[in-house]
Amino acid sequence: MVKLNLKKSLVNTDDDDVIIIVPDLKRGGDPELTIQHYEDIFHKMEITGLKIMPFRQLRNEYTTFESLRKLANTYDYFLCDGRIIGHVNGFCGKIFQKSRTTYHSVRLNNPQLYKREIERALKRTAYRQLEKGNLFSIPVGNNRFSPRELTENILHIVVQLKAIFPGGLNNIRNMHLKIDIKGTSSLPLYINLADPPAECPYVIGPREQRTLKLKKKANEVLSKFSLRKTGHFVKLNEAQLMRKRQLMEARENLSSKIHSESDVDNNDDIMK
Repeated sequence: MVKLNLKKSLVNTDDDDVIIIVPDLKRGGDPELTIQHYEDIFHKMEITGLKIMPFRQLRNEYTTFESLRKLANTYDYFLCDGRIIGHVNGFCGKIFQKSRTTYHSVRLNNPQLYKREIERALKRTAYRQLEKGNLFSIPVGNNRFSPRELTENILHIVVQLKAIFPGGLNNIRNMHLKIDIKGTSSLPLYINLADPPAECPYVIGPREQRTLKLKKKANEVLSKFSLRKTGHFVKLNEAQLMRKRQLMEARENLSSKIHSESDVDNNDDIMK
């Protein structure tokens, strides 16, 4: 799921049913103690309108597909402590991989910041970007929104799509505003008449960026060691590290020289 920020939240905790999944205070402990703990903090921080459910209670009471589907239909918005959101998503399965039912992460590390973090998490929407297919919908408003509030949310979404959508705005054919009522027509907001790119742009996502960063750090650490024939790693001193860098640079220069000479030979063959 791709998460996007909104200017105005799609839910109101006074009118809508919002649930938050929290970690257990003690492994295997009584869920009621966990609920009471968070209720006391929420009351102190003036946080209202949230149904608190410990992860242990979720696992014990919602063990079947039908019970999970009932949970998805009971609430309008789903929050989860960021420390356990991976476990919660894995337990709940595909029912909670939709725009309306996806869990939105909340940082519950510092009780003094609970209210700010929850308000921030409530101002999110989501869409599922599939590898196949060229159409998806993003919830941006409801019947409680004024035209100005709806416009602000749409413009805020467009700005984010420019940055995170593969290929940017140029890779989006059109955008339409549609009411979720059968038989209603959509209002075109944006239409791109340009030809599609000859090659699909390759975009490195956040997960791949983290993987590349970890790979770079690992290579930096491993470059300071050498593997002996005995199978043992030996840490290199400064002189050995300098020698290793020189050999790697010489190898890269030789490889690039061979490739350039090969390209020249191929061009000569074409000319002949």
